[in-house]
Amino acid sequence: MKQFKELKKNLLERLGNDKLLHNYAFNCTSIEEILNIVKENFNYFSSKKIIDTDFINEYKDIFNSEKIYANVDVTDGFLLVDGSSKVSSLGYSRVTGYDNSTVNAYGNSTVIAWGNSRVTGYYNSTVNAYDNSIVSALGYSRVIGYDNSILIAYGNSRVSAFGNSKLIDLRK
Repeated sequence: MKQFKELKKNLLERLGNDKLLHNYAFNCTSIEEILNIVKENFNYFSSKKIIDTDFINEYKDIFNSEKIYANVDVTDGFLLVDGSSKVSSLGYSRVTGYDNSTVNAYGNSTVIAWGNSRVTGYYNSTVNAYDNSIVSALGYSRVIGYDNSILIAYGNSRVSAFGNSKLIDLRK
């Protein structure tokens, strides 16, 4: 119970002025309810730095029990990657990469890359790249690049570049 109260208090502080999510979290009565809010809003929470790898690691056992991880290889669940971490995601993973992280995504993984992240998407992976990310798309991967990202397309991948993104098309 002590861990639940501490986790809830810290999450509420991190939510700040986001009234809707603050109210959802405030009304939670269990760790599972709190973590369901995190999973349902994973991309938003990670992009707004409401959750980060330090926060996940602070409550590592709790987060890992609900398949929420930081800077490790995963086969299923939610993964937040930052710093200069290098990870692989398999299966039905959802990954958000920041800073100078490197992600190899396989199977049906979904990756959102920010900063100077490098992502290689294999098979049926989906990658959304922002900032200065570099993405290589192989197999039947689907990639969308924004900002100044560099996209390298191979095989049967589907790639779209927007903004100042550069597409290097090696599909034959």
